[in-house]
Amino acid sequence: MVGEAVVAVGAPDRSSVSVTVETGSLEVREGTGGLRALTDADRVEIKRTLVDKALLNIAEHPTITFRSTRITGTPQSFEITGELTIKGRTHPATVHGRGE
Repeated sequence: MVGEAVVAVGAPDRSSVSVTVETGSLEVREGTGGLRALTDADRVEIKRTLVDKALLNIAEHPTITFRSTRITGTPQSFEITGELTIKGRTHPATVHGRGE
């Protein structure tokens, strides 16, 4: 994963975020809220589904990207709006965050 965040404290409109993730590097580390705990075998099966069944079509679409288009709020409570591209299709996405 490669990312960059430019934070202009006091001027969030001059801040920006960009992230690029290699689709082949994705892995499930934990799961919550399911009927049972996630096992190592579950993790292997999920990875197999992503790669073998071409769910993310890694060969044709090796990266997932996010680029911010607007940032509002304060360092303690903020909203990042941007464009998320997966498998060559771009859609709007919003992330809410908070700093401590």
